[in-house]
Amino acid sequence: MILHALIFALYLATCPEGTIPACIKHQARHTEIYNDKWKASGNGYHYFYHSETFGIDIAKNPCAPVNLKSFLRELNKDRCYGTWCKNGQFGQCGTGGRECYQMEHIYDKKGCDYTEKEANIWANVVMAYGKWNSQVSHTQIGGCINSFNEKREIYGAEKMAKIKNQIDNCKKIKNKRRDDEPITDDSDEPINEFNYSTECDVSCTCESNRYLDILCGCDYSETDFNPDLCTHQLPIINTDILSWTLAITSLIFLSVSVLLITKAMYFYRKYCVNHKTDPLSEQIDI
Repeated sequence: MILHALIFALYLATCPEGTIPACIKHQARHTEIYNDKWKASGNGYHYFYHSETFGIDIAKNPCAPVNLKSFLRELNKDRCYGTWCKNGQFGQCGTGGRECYQMEHIYDKKGCDYTEKEANIWANVVMAYGKWNSQVSHTQIGGCINSFNEKREIYGAEKMAKIKNQIDNCKKIKNKRRDDEPITDDSDEPINEFNYSTECDVSCTCESNRYLDILCGCDYSETDFNPDLCTHQLPIINTDILSWTLAITSLIFLSVSVLLITKAMYFYRKYCVNHKTDPLSEQIDI
């Protein structure tokens, strides 16, 4: 009994605050994709993120607010290559929305170090594997510390420090500006060379749906938007499921039709042909 108590005390002593809640809160944790792929192959062929898409490396103004349209317009000047490219372009998610590159905020928007406006700048984005992006969010991985630690290992400590310094510098610059002179992004123009069939202006609003939000790079875990509070939501239409449903329904209808016709022919031959009578015209004498 004394030995068990001693072991338990030593275990709690390893936690930052020496308490059970702190021990549970700071328990090291990684994403499933990290456990399956990182130690085996790392970022081979841009698996976790595309190393040539860091906004801090390509932006003319790293402090400017960023949106998916302007980011993709800049990236798709060159052909996309890498594990999660679709049709030679960035940002084209297939059915399901996660098997592609998505715009990822390296430091999450809200909930950790920065506010949404502070984090939503060019210096803080990169194109990352969509499925990993959703798993590494601080709300999904067990807290900001776990999210930061995994991203630091994957992106590199030097890159993370560089981005953090840039965000902090942008905050200082913004604080020196007058309230009527916000930072603007003049690059928000229509994407001519990018086949952008879905309008993303309504993403992360009650006018959108989960599938559209995934396509547009909106992550509920990084915002205050709660779709459950919407009075109505547009249905999520999956064309593959719809096609299979129609095909199965048609097959069932055809099978039932064949069965009914076969039964009708059987009764016709049994009662009308063999007996040469019409069963509907027979009268029962009382």
